[in-house]
Amino acid sequence: QRRVHGEYVTPANAKEFRLTIVRGEELVPGHRVNPYCVFTLRDFTYETGHKFNTNAPVWQESFAVRCGDQEVMELLVRDADKRKLDPFLGGAKLDGRLLAGYAGTHLPLPITNTAGHPMGQVLLKVECLDPCERIARPSGPMTPTLTVKVVEARQLKGIQDHEAAVELRIRSEAFTTTHRLNAPHHSEHWGRRQWYEEFFFRSIEADVLLARVYDTTTDVLIGETAVPIATLLEVSKDNLGSALELVDREKHFVGVLFM
Repeated sequence: QRRVHGEYVTPANAKEFRLTIVRGEELVPGHRVNPYCVFTLRDFTYETGHKFNTNAPVWQESFAVRCGDQEVMELLVRDADKRKLDPFLGGAKLDGRLLAGYAGTHLPLPITNTAGHPMGQVLLKVECLDPCERIARPSGPMTPTLTVKVVEARQLKGIQDHEAAVELRIRSEAFTTTHRLNAPHHSEHWGRRQWYEEFFFRSIEADVLLARVYDTTTDVLIGETAVPIATLLEVSKDNLGSALELVDREKHFVGVLFM
């Protein structure tokens, strides 16, 4: 846990939550920045570590906070680049009622800048540490309809010493994992690239999800696969995983993706 300071007095109906700042998604679309998050509630502050040259940072940092249903918290995303006069990239406000509604799951939090323009979103994992009555989640664009976890890739051909990333796409909604190197030769996981990263799609009207694996060192497509949405929903309902064969442009086998 990084810089945490401050104490605060909370109302009698306050509940304690463990919040995990999981990742940012499409922060400052089209640009790479050095982002970090600052969470504030009254005089309590939590600041994440700094990530560099990315608009899809992964933090996976957790902290506990106690708040009442109507207490307002703020999440700010800033740029660690000291050359910038204004480090503010965007922010969002939330309250205890919203956290209770997402207890036990993930909250995709849209980020806007000072002009009100969308600047991507930050994904929070919400756990209620006290007995917490679930409140119906708000309807609309914030409610995810499909969760996809990218677990690992094996037997990827031709890129043993290069980094790889997975892109997931359903129509215009797309997410990309962080970059991963092959596991070391002495490791029991040699030959694998492991992510264990979750992505939340709000629209599943298309027939398929397209998964592509790229060599991020050369920006070359390694392989891809198309998965029927119906299959993903069935697998998700049964809490199972899928092993998907990847093929290149000539339909040659180039590896296996586990989701």
